[in-house]
Amino acid sequence: MFSIGQSEITKIKHYIESHFSNAENFCYQNEDIDQSKTILVTDGLDSVQVLDMLINKSLKCVLQNSIQDLQAKIQILLRVGANKGLFFDSSFSFIDGNIMIQKFTSLDDRESILENFFLFNNLDLEMVKNQKLYQVTQELIMNAQIDAPKFAQDQKDKVSSVIIEKNESLNLVAISVIDEYGSLSISKMLDKMYKAHSQGFRESMSEIGHGAGLGSAMLYHCVDSLSIGCIPGKKTRVTAIMPLGLSEKKIDLIQKSICIVEV
Repeated sequence: MFSIGQSEITKIKHYIESHFSNAENFCYQNEDIDQSKTILVTDGLDSVQVLDMLINKSLKCVLQNSIQDLQAKIQILLRVGANKGLFFDSSFSFIDGNIMIQKFTSLDDRESILENFFLFNNLDLEMVKNQKLYQVTQELIMNAQIDAPKFAQDQKDKVSSVIIEKNESLNLVAISVIDEYGSLSISKMLDKMYKAHSQGFRESMSEIGHGAGLGSAMLYHCVDSLSIGCIPGKKTRVTAIMPLGLSEKKIDLIQKSICIVEV
């Protein structure tokens, strides 16, 4: 459904070699991965394989074609690579849509944040197609309100931002949360997602003490792509790019992409 084939990968390779100063860090086939490669541009990997590449091959990005096409993902990577600080700017655009921002703290009522956020953005929660969007936003806000201050060195209450960017012509929405704690362990987040997706959600739930990872795993299941960045002790951003109004069956067919932004 979303595959592009080797000829398109070759075109992308030529684009990367023309535009990226670090083009030697890219690879295009699994067998070409070595310690010098940090970005894999590929096609046909399932959800578990993407996580496996990041965890066990020490890659920083795995990019595949999907609802947001591969070319657009490459262009985002180019912009972030030129100035990684932009990734943590709430005005940074992922899908060329309208951006709306709402501030909150760990003391604010989560349900009120969510209801106001969806009402302000004209997203009817009675519509089934918005339920996954709601769940993903809820998970991201929960992480910023609970986990971020819990694991931060400075645990005083700080202001976070939830950001929505919609592009209905592309059938995409980007949901982001930026917190000012910088306490996210990206490796632990990936491990939790990998465990839940490789074992199955039911098996993961049965393991005592491991249920907390299911929120991240659910988030990953719903996305087209996931971008994660952390400046330790300062700031974290997680951005989920999702399809609008897609059926569960089609969501299962999405080729996932993940990008880790290191500063």
